[in-house]
Amino acid sequence: MGREPLFVSVDGQLMTLQKLVNFLIAAFFVALPAYAMLKMSLGVMGRVTAAMWCIPPVAALIAIQYRAHLHLLLLALIMPFMLPGVITYRQIHFSAVFSMLVFAGLVARVLMGERTRHKTDRRIDLALWGVSFCIMAWLGWNRPGMASIGAASGGAWEAMLAVAAIAAYWGARGLAGLSPDWKRLVSLIFVAAGFSLAWKTMVNIIGGAPVSDIIAGWFWPTGWWFYGLLLGMAIKIWRKGPRIFADLPVYAISSALLLNSLLSGYRSRIIFGPVMVGVALWVGRMRKRMVLAVLLSVCVMFSLANSNLYELFPPGMMRVLSVVRSQDRILRYKQSYTPGELGRTSPWRAKLWKIGWSHVMKKPILGHGYAFTSVELTAALASTTSTYEFQMIGVATAGQFHCLPLNLMYYLGIPAALLFIYAWGLALKQLVALATRAKESFGVFAVALLVYSVAATGQALMNGTGEDFIAICLIMGFTQIIRLRDDVGMLIDTEARSAHESAVAGTQKDEPCV
Repeated sequence: MGREPLFVSVDGQLMTLQKLVNFLIAAFFVALPAYAMLKMSLGVMGRVTAAMWCIPPVAALIAIQYRAHLHLLLLALIMPFMLPGVITYRQIHFSAVFSMLVFAGLVARVLMGERTRHKTDRRIDLALWGVSFCIMAWLGWNRPGMASIGAASGGAWEAMLAVAAIAAYWGARGLAGLSPDWKRLVSLIFVAAGFSLAWKTMVNIIGGAPVSDIIAGWFWPTGWWFYGLLLGMAIKIWRKGPRIFADLPVYAISSALLLNSLLSGYRSRIIFGPVMVGVALWVGRMRKRMVLAVLLSVCVMFSLANSNLYELFPPGMMRVLSVVRSQDRILRYKQSYTPGELGRTSPWRAKLWKIGWSHVMKKPILGHGYAFTSVELTAALASTTSTYEFQMIGVATAGQFHCLPLNLMYYLGIPAALLFIYAWGLALKQLVALATRAKESFGVFAVALLVYSVAATGQALMNGTGEDFIAICLIMGFTQIIRLRDDVGMLIDTEARSAHESAVAGTQKDEPCV
């Protein structure tokens, strides 16, 4: 017997000799345009374009033979590994490469006639068509050159990640019509997340990191998925009936998530934790418990922040809790941090957002594109008088303002950014509704994706790098796929559906023949 594919198409057809021939033909016609497009738009990245030459055939093979698209995209988000700076000038996250793989596979399937007939939300599709057109138009009109490598990000680097982001959406969006084994998929995510957390822990222990830093590392993207899956299992599978003991796993996991968010070391996580728990309880139809849990967490954090225990906490936890600590009690500890690192204010982001908005208003409609010259960067940096100001001006000149909507307004203009924000909001709204109705393993995945989406959205609003852009586009693409289950009536509880089918079969069996 042959190897069982991870996915089975809707019509049940598997790979045949004719499809293999079509694959070889499609791979040839996909590889050449992909290479030409990347060389034209991102000529500075010579090693990237050379590597991309091999991606389309490999992606098409994966797409047709194994149907592992969704698995690849999810693993790219879950596993916190970076490709070394061999292919590119910097390390690059797996999600950027896997997005291009899946998109190339989509193009190959279209050339081979494997088109889906399933409907998705046209409002989201149209918005992403507009954003995709703006990105590719800017790259064609004024492509980034060597001088556009920029500071920490921006220029050609940000352009490459923008291309990967729209490829991520359309690649994931093109998976409509494939029905994964949700139980197997949830198991894969859980194992991958557990392995990644264990790997990070081992690396930190070998590196001599303190215990607080090791625990803080658990709350990053891998941890968001891990906690999301645990909450999904507790809410959709383990929680049976109204008994008080059925809620204990939910409370235990929620408490662990909230504690981990406080130990993460970043002040915004004091918001991430309660919202992640709150949205999980909301879709689990635990609305009253959600309100009580959020209020209780706020009271506990406020009490800890303003108690004498505050001085005994690890530095990272002190920084997070400083958001709800009275201002006069913060001043004694401020000398050990850079300005704005304690308390509710952050001059870095406030000033950066102000600079970003002033740049946006210079070209509010079409934006600035992804190219800038070395003359601009050198002139901007020449007037700086400190390292702090040097970093501030450097990232601002590169169009990186630590806020994804503001970044998009700078690169593409306000209309294109608003289109994307509109689609982003629609996708999150649909995901909340879907996670509320979903059951069993599919429900576990929907809750995990929602919990991750809350944290990824906060990260995009507060950080806004190209990798955050990819993550949001993948979330929107996933939402477009799994919402199809609602269209075909597959959100009904499996047990209820089986009982209904059995009853119908029994009725038909008892009917006399005419």
